[in-house]
Amino acid sequence: MNILNIKPKELKLVSILLLMFFGISVTSITGSAVRDTVFLLKFNRDYLPLMYVLIAIVMTLLIEIYKRLVVDKNPFSLFTLSVSFFAIS
Repeated sequence: MNILNIKPKELKLVSILLLMFFGISVTSITGSAVRDTVFLLKFNRDYLPLMYVLIAIVMTLLIEIYKRLVVDKNPFSLFTLSVSFFAIS
């Protein structure tokens, strides 16, 4: 791993992070394609821009609520709960 300047003891952590990045990228690309396809199957394409605006508004509200709920929480338990929620859903 001389090209990337990764030390042997860092290889395990770097591998996990690269795998997580790959998983998040694949999920994001696949999820957005499925979201758009399902939306277009149910609604007229004229409403597609409105869907993007509504998603932005909903995500802004959910992120604000999430930020208020996690203040002064243990990061490890918060991470465990978040991962569990996403794995179940």
